[in-house]
Amino acid sequence: MIGRIVLGVFLITIVSLPAVARQADGALGLIRVPNSGQPAIVMPGDRVAVHALSRGDLQLVADDATQRLKVDWNDRLDGSFEAEVSIPEDTPSGTYALSMDYQGEFEHNARAVYVIDSFPERYQVAHITDAYIGRDDETTAELRGVIHAINARYKAALVEPEPESEEEPESIPLPLAFVLFTGDLTADATPKQFSEVVDLLDECLVPTFVVPGVHDANGLVFESFFGPATYRFVYGDDGYLAFDTRDLIPAEDAHPQQGLLERFRRELMPRRWSIGFTHRYDPKMGMRAQMTLFVDAPLDHLLFGHWGRANTDEERATPWGHTGITVSPPVAEGSYRLLEVGPYALRPGPVETVNE
Repeated sequence: MIGRIVLGVFLITIVSLPAVARQADGALGLIRVPNSGQPAIVMPGDRVAVHALSRGDLQLVADDATQRLKVDWNDRLDGSFEAEVSIPEDTPSGTYALSMDYQGEFEHNARAVYVIDSFPERYQVAHITDAYIGRDDETTAELRGVIHAINARYKAALVEPEPESEEEPESIPLPLAFVLFTGDLTADATPKQFSEVVDLLDECLVPTFVVPGVHDANGLVFESFFGPATYRFVYGDDGYLAFDTRDLIPAEDAHPQQGLLERFRRELMPRRWSIGFTHRYDPKMGMRAQMTLFVDAPLDHLLFGHWGRANTDEERATPWGHTGITVSPPVAEGSYRLLEVGPYALRPGPVETVNE
């Protein structure tokens, strides 16, 4: 019951917010993280990690509330800046843009921060993958249709049963917490296609987390729109790990990502569940990466949307079989899947298909 009320704050939209902090082609501006593809979900009093290209004054901006943030910037070795910013205790629940005042100019990173009253013990996660935006008009229509279906699911969970209702608790929809988008966002990884993805994701009522796929490989274009491809976040008692498998050899051991995988995996070990999401799993991915993710401290579950090749039945499992896997059909077919997360189980639901 509490979860459905809490997540209702996401209905505060950003339609009337000032211009977002993206450049003319839709790429990120001075504020790199958090952003609409890697947002922060926090409670009042929590801290948010911010990465920016310049020092500036930060504030949370919503339609009916603005909260100034106290910032102590730290220098990074690459010349950028980072800070851990506390969300004021009196911050109202809602969906916020993260705004920076830099040399008298304001920029707003839309859908960057979601402030909630508490984290539900049980909730759902929507898994979408392989949209191929830019291939043709159909792909745009399919992603929009899936997003609107997810919005409808989200809003249905907000409806409170009548006091005299005899409806069983199990039949009441669980709150829909966020969306995991596991790659092939675009057809050809052009800035124009990524910009369209940003616009489409902004139609979603819940937070959206993205990772790149094979079709999104074009230098650092993905990073210029959504930030690092390898990251982690915590939602209540649970930890989520995003990692990059867009290259020909997915998650190869020589890649700098390996150090992050080992660090993030250790950080998430105390969580109730550790859930990975990526574009593809393949038995030929780096052995060190596989040991980190599936053997030494195995993830509880892995969500992805792409087999690397025509895998055999024996290969359609992670090493030693400790980590469950869920593969969902492409958004390009009008499909998505819900994952139920609770104290005793992770339950992938059936494939949902949007009927236009």
